[in-house]
Amino acid sequence: MRLAILGGTGKLAQSFTEQVLHHGYDVTSLIPRDSTPQIKHDNLTTAHGSWEDESDVRAILNGCHVAVCMPDIQHTAATVATFVAAAYAAGVRRVIVVTDALEQLAHEAQLPIAAMLKKTDLDWTVVHAGRAWEKDFIAPLHDVAAFVVRQISDTAHLSQTVLVRQ
Repeated sequence: MRLAILGGTGKLAQSFTEQVLHHGYDVTSLIPRDSTPQIKHDNLTTAHGSWEDESDVRAILNGCHVAVCMPDIQHTAATVATFVAAAYAAGVRRVIVVTDALEQLAHEAQLPIAAMLKKTDLDWTVVHAGRAWEKDFIAPLHDVAAFVVRQISDTAHLSQTVLVRQ
């Protein structure tokens, strides 16, 4: 199964990428133009590009069954809308969005991800991961990444927002 990851340069994204590669997925990751890939693997392809450029996003989504995006707070509603439009255009059905719960909740009006996805017919799940490396009540990075991996095939949380806790 082919999987696309947007925002694959952070600590959580790296843990997630390592886990999906371990499970045998073919992965394409969109990373900023000025970034260097942190993980090397035969089943991993990295593409340099921008969230703001729908053609960059669509290029990595083509042929993918699942798209996982991990937007930073600087990604506005417009860039997430670009992702959603590109997912439709590429024929992706399963979308998982992973956010920093604390930042997301503080800026909900700026980045209304769940509200945007509710207007689609995509199979979506929003995972609020929290700052797993800073807060005791949020699960460790490895556990959050493992939860996101399970969401690829688990339908228990379709069309839901989930906070991953210890």
